[in-house]
Formats: sequence, structure tokens, C-alpha cells
Amino acid sequence: MRLPFVPTLLVMVLAAQLSGLGIWQLRRADEKAAMLRALSASSSLPEIDTASGWKSGWDFRRARAVCAFDGAPTARAGRDAAGRPGYSYFAACGDKLSINLGWATRPGLAIKLPATATVTGMLRERPGGALSYTLIAEPPLAGLAASRQPTIADIPNNHMGYAVQWFLFAATALVIYAVALWQRQRKAVESVAKAKPDR
Repeated sequence: MRLPFVPTLLVMVLAAQLSGLGIWQLRRADEKAAMLRALSASSSLPEIDTASGWKSGWDFRRARAVCAFDGAPTARAGRDAAGRPGYSYFAACGDKLSINLGWATRPGLAIKLPATATVTGMLRERPGGALSYTLIAEPPLAGLAASRQPTIADIPNNHMGYAVQWFLFAATALVIYAVALWQRQRKAVESVAKAKPDR
């Protein structure tokens, strides 16, 4: 059976592209695993004093900050240390740090903050172009309950699953094409058989 050139070429190119995406996801899985190991190591390093200035790579580091609070805190959906849903309250501490003050069951509380306070807790780097962090206060401030502290397990590594999906897509394309070719060949054989004169 001669394979049709153009359809075969298109299917091969598609399968190669899908397999390439799967290989790329495998590489991303290794990179993500290395990043998670580095973050896990960071969480056990000594506490940072943010008065010394700000640097990148402080995600999941414990830190200490002296904050001059100005303005009312804002509430956003969050969880307490036991994982219960509610609201975490946030206040700015300079232009590079936001403090997760603590947790409550409802928003709109009249939170009174001291003019200045020393806050300790864990840093999480905030997404975006500018270097900035959120510090989850431990212990919490202003009579609030403790917010849930972040863990490395919060960061998913789904790249292996994505890789399997891309490889399955490639295999599916090849199987569908093989079935189509088989059906084409079967019909051709049946046509030839019907065209033969009876003897």
C-alpha cells in the first residue's frame, strides 16, 4: 500500500509538534522540581532583617520588618491556620511590602493598628514586574487570628501530567490516521473484488 504523501506528511508533522510539546513539559517539570527544592531550602535559612534592603529570591524566607502603618487595612478572602475560609487583613509597610496582619471570619472589622510595629513571619514574593513581597505575620497583629502560613506544597508541579497529555494527543493522531488508512485500503480491496468478473 502506498501512503498518500501530503496527508502522511501533515500527520507526521502534527505528531512531531505534539511530542515536542510533551518533551518541553518534561524539561519544565525538572526545572520546577529544582525550583521547589531551592524554595524548600530557603524556608530553613536564618531570618531576614528587611531593614538591610530588598533582594530577589527571598520567597519562603522568614523575615522581620519594622512597619509604620498608615491607612486602614483591607480584607481579602483567606484562610486561617486550620484552613477555615474567612478573611485575611492586609496593610502596606512601605512600597515593597504588604503585611498579612491576620485572619477573621468576616470583613469590615474596625482594625486598630499601632503607629509602628515589628512584624515577623514568612515572605511570599508577589507576581508582577516590580520586586515586592507579602509577609504573613506570625504572630498575627491587632487581635486577629493567625492566617494560614504558605507551604511549598501550595505550588503545583503539573508539568508531568501535561507532558503525558501531549504524548497521548500525538499517539491519538497517529492511531486515527492509521485507522483511516486501513479503512481506505479495505475499501480499495473491496472495490477491486467487486470489479472482477464472475467466472
